[in-house]
Amino acid sequence: MEIGLVLTLCGLGIAFWIPAFILGMISGNKMRKCTADATATVVRINVRNSGDNGLSYHPIYEYYAGGSYYTSEGVYIRRRVPPVGAKIQIKYNPDKPKQSYIPGYENNYIRY
Repeated sequence: MEIGLVLTLCGLGIAFWIPAFILGMISGNKMRKCTADATATVVRINVRNSGDNGLSYHPIYEYYAGGSYYTSEGVYIRRRVPPVGAKIQIKYNPDKPKQSYIPGYENNYIRY
């Protein structure tokens, strides 16, 4: 195999791993900071067409934290979509209550 081809393939591999690594670091940081628990209510479900992957469902949930109400959109869900009005458990950042995620659904994605 030529050295140029090997270097090209290695470069492509690195190009895909760097964004995955950065997103993993950010997501891990979010999960470390979002330590407080709250019960949220699903107020609606946004449905989007994901092209070849079909429909994706994004729950919009409202929760009370730090003396205020917050509304946030969860990342896409394909299975076990909670119905509107359902109570779900979320984690939020006690220092910045607007930052939250749905454990079990959003462990690998970022939503602020």
